Amino acid sequence: MQRIYFLVLIIFFSFNQYASSIAYTDYGYNAYQNKNIKKYISILQKSKLKTGDVLYTCHVRNKTSSSIACKDYNSPQKHRIKSLIKKLKHNQFKVTLRFYIDILTGDWRAHLNPKNKKVFFKQFKKELISFGKFAEDNRVETLIIGSELEKLTVPELSFYWIEIINDLRSVFSGNIAYAANGNYSYYKKREFEWINFWDELDHILVNHYPAANKDLKTIDHFQEHHQKTLTVLDDFFKAYKKPIYIGEVGFPLANNGYKKPWQWVWKNSSKNRTQQIKNLTGFLRAIKKSNLSGFYLWRFYQNELKEYPFGYHIDNNEFLESISLEN
Repeated sequence: MQRIYFLVLIIFFSFNQYASSIAYTDYGYNAYQNKNIKKYISILQKSKLKTGDVLYTCHVRNKTSSSIACKDYNSPQKHRIKSLIKKLKHNQFKVTLRFYIDILTGDWRAHLNPKNKKVFFKQFKKELISFGKFAEDNRVETLIIGSELEKLTVPELSFYWIEIINDLRSVFSGNIAYAANGNYSYYKKREFEWINFWDELDHILVNHYPAANKDLKTIDHFQEHHQKTLTVLDDFFKAYKKPIYIGEVGFPLANNGYKKPWQWVWKNSSKNRTQQIKNLTGFLRAIKKSNLSGFYLWRFYQNELKEYPFGYHIDNNEFLESISLEN
């Protein structure tokens, strides 16, 4: 029993030591209501984390749209974001704020390829400067200015990003980051490999959803699986003298969810809590052996179990219980 208790403490300490935060993702005009904010802060406190991570989404109509909408029914109300930040600060948390662009048709944002890049980036810059002022006024420590916008981060468009980052620094004094895709998709390289504006940023983030093409049974198997990707990141970013984080990592509750870890909507599946915990534990062991600064766990979403019962939901108490039972 002493050995089990000791192992629980080791794994939980590893989680606290390397987890940067748990991302709070909520969507639409009625997002971030007080009752949900209380639950989120409680989870951060129980997990002994020091940073809150809040998502704000703007939208485009379809994957070729050049116009960005940030103030319609599909985006959270800023006064609720402000209230959430105020409560996080009151409870002594630092704050990371994410500015994402989603596509209303449901397409993955990596498919976003505006017909008029000049028009798109002009509005993108305008919205980011406004959001940067909002972040500065609310004492936000880190601002993530996008994620997985693969068709917009190619080298020939880097000058837009460099201009945006430089102008953003005139209104925001905190850390600026971008979260790149860590998987292969359109090109022979992965997004983090072709981005050439990393030097302009304070933090480098890479999203981590590596698919396994074989069955993984043990914690050691999951550790080896995650370690392969983390070792690639260690080697690639060795020359950069700045913090490297996993920008998103999620562990589906669906049975064999690790084979498509980017997928949060599962149909005709079954839950496999033990497998999910083995996956998480293997990742924790792998990141502990890496040189990365930490990770952002994706995600806290109040309606996760109801709307996506096989998604990324991890209950803190069940996490500890599962670890102790498993070992």
